[in-house]
Amino acid sequence: STTYNPKSSSSYILIYYNTTYYSSGTNGDDWFTNINVNGVDLAQFGYQLWNNANGGGTRSGILLPIEGLYQNSSLSALTILITARRNSSDDTFTFNRVGSLFKIIEIAR
Repeated sequence: STTYNPKSSSSYILIYYNTTYYSSGTNGDDWFTNINVNGVDLAQFGYQLWNNANGGGTRSGILLPIEGLYQNSSLSALTILITARRNSSDDTFTFNRVGSLFKIIEIAR
């Protein structure tokens, strides 16, 4: 997570995050990624489903990058958190912070 101090009380905050990650396991699983601002999830999210079937598939590279737009209405600091969570999975998930890009752009409205 990070804290951002807006310059305007009436702006949009564009949030972008990308990094490599790894999910280990087998069988059918699904995961979500999300952007959370001050405890509220943005509507934008990433989703990946691995079917429990023959044919292989990926275990990385689909859930990110993620981008969201937050409508700001205050000069108070914003706590921004990028999350990954299981929906129906018994796998592990690891963010690799090396080479990550976390971009915050404030846009006047």
